[in-house]
Amino acid sequence: MPGFSVCAYDLEMADLKANYGILLCGVVYNLDTGEISYHRLDESKNYKKEPWNDRELAVSIRDKLSEFDIMVGYNSVMFDVKFLNTRLLYHKEKLLPGRPTLRHIDLLFRVKNHLLLHSSSLDSLATFLEFDHQKTRISGGLWSRAMAGDRTALDYIVEHCRLDVLVLVDAWPYLKQFVREIR
Repeated sequence: MPGFSVCAYDLEMADLKANYGILLCGVVYNLDTGEISYHRLDESKNYKKEPWNDRELAVSIRDKLSEFDIMVGYNSVMFDVKFLNTRLLYHKEKLLPGRPTLRHIDLLFRVKNHLLLHSSSLDSLATFLEFDHQKTRISGGLWSRAMAGDRTALDYIVEHCRLDVLVLVDAWPYLKQFVREIR
């Protein structure tokens, strides 16, 4: 998008509902420079004392996303942003800014509205278009171990998140032609 700073991002959480779960990590990819930033729960200052406290992580992700004019995600309008804002609200922190400060493109809507795949999942799109990057699978046991503080399991989840973002980066040149307006 000429004249705008744009990022692709993804978040990983410990539950599907933000009043029960916490953030585990977030990855933000600057589409202009190729720079990737990683935000991990276990890098919070008080992680050893309070491994469940995702306040610092939520603020870090919010601040990074706020550096851009446009953020690109997948199922991010209905999930990622709502989860992040719920966690920020819980910690009594400022929410992720909305329009006109920060605009959001959810590529899931572009796939659902303009393509006819057997599934609208990011994995289906990546497989169909034979992207360089492909999504990975995560077992329930791995999630449990990551939530319990297993660094190896969390490393895998962060890598999974990174690959999701790289799949978004691969999808962007194909799907940006369907962006008529920026929400």
